[in-house]
Amino acid sequence: MQILAIAISAVLAPQDNGSVTEDWRGFRGTRGTATTETPAVRRWSGDVNIAWKTELPGPGTSSPIVVGERVFVTSWSGYGLDLKDPGNPAQLRRHFLCVDAGSGEVLWTKQIEPVATEDTFDGRMANHGYASSTPVSDGERVFAFFGKSGVMAVDLAGEPLWHVDVGGSSSKWKTGSGSSPVLDAGVLFINASDESESVIALDTKTGEELWRRTSPLLDQAYGALAVTLGPDPVIALAYLGGIWGLDPKNGDFKWTVKTRTNGALAPTILASEDMLFSWGGQSGVKSHAVRLGGEGDVTESHIAWSSRYGAYVPSPILFDGHLYWVDESGIAQCAQAETGELVFRERLEGQFYSSVVRAGDAIYAVSRENGTYVFAAKPEFELLEHNVIRTDESRFDGSPAVSNGALYIRSRTALYRIGI
Repeated sequence: MQILAIAISAVLAPQDNGSVTEDWRGFRGTRGTATTETPAVRRWSGDVNIAWKTELPGPGTSSPIVVGERVFVTSWSGYGLDLKDPGNPAQLRRHFLCVDAGSGEVLWTKQIEPVATEDTFDGRMANHGYASSTPVSDGERVFAFFGKSGVMAVDLAGEPLWHVDVGGSSSKWKTGSGSSPVLDAGVLFINASDESESVIALDTKTGEELWRRTSPLLDQAYGALAVTLGPDPVIALAYLGGIWGLDPKNGDFKWTVKTRTNGALAPTILASEDMLFSWGGQSGVKSHAVRLGGEGDVTESHIAWSSRYGAYVPSPILFDGHLYWVDESGIAQCAQAETGELVFRERLEGQFYSSVVRAGDAIYAVSRENGTYVFAAKPEFELLEHNVIRTDESRFDGSPAVSNGALYIRSRTALYRIGI
């Protein structure tokens, strides 16, 4: 079996000044693979290789995206800033920002008020808050998912296009939204597992609901949906005990797989042309490789391998026949994609919620409170750099965006452009 690593996650978009900008249009890049062939800056600190720093209106665990010369990111404010004294839920505000990629200037910001059914700031909700979903763009419009406050579409200048409700319920776990929207062929796909136990397809131009797949099985399915590659794509979603492969045109089942996961599913499925890789669960079997294709229940015929190695929160990348990831406890790992055989496990210091990204031959792993580790994208662990911005003591939970050799990284207080 041959594993094909799809490493083209950037779109080249011409700009008014005649230059070419490498876009990073959604969570883990334009294609969801978290990779670009363009090398990026490797070394920085609080006063070295920081092009600019822009203060944010409040915290957030979402990741930035890059479209042309604009960076988009979300935050929240007004409530839930202090666990001991969270304040009044009616004061909660969600923010959708556009920042100039060259200067760090805030070009526009949109503010979204809360709904009456918002989860309170305690328990699991307190770990990530009210701005966890990364925006996504088709190059003309930008879409942001704000959980019970709905899905918002604006043009690149910030003019509102539509705003739709996708549900106001809560799971029994009171975890809130963690999934990010994805795009494919003019359709916006939303994992509204917490809000309505649904996968929802929306028309990108109008916000019209095209189809909805609802099931109580989605109770702990927090990962972003994945669009598989190849001539017959499916919408893939992992849930507690299985994986769905849905027809993107109508939401019908193409195939299902039963898995042996234990606990919530937070990582995003990673797809190559002929395989998908599903991470998640708190103990036991934590990763599965599934061959694409087939119909109905393909558990017996299409699971290539399962492993106790994986991650509960971060997602992996695929490069040159190997899978790379750092789990939430800080273990950097590499496995053969074809067999699941572990190649290395190395301890990094810190906790990790963000997912790794690859730029050229280097992998970037952002820890919550101990900086960013850069290690070689090869099946032999080699630490290249460890970069810490010591002037920012807040948590870094978002995954980096990469564009033209620069990194865009957000903390709970600021957005940074690192490099040229």
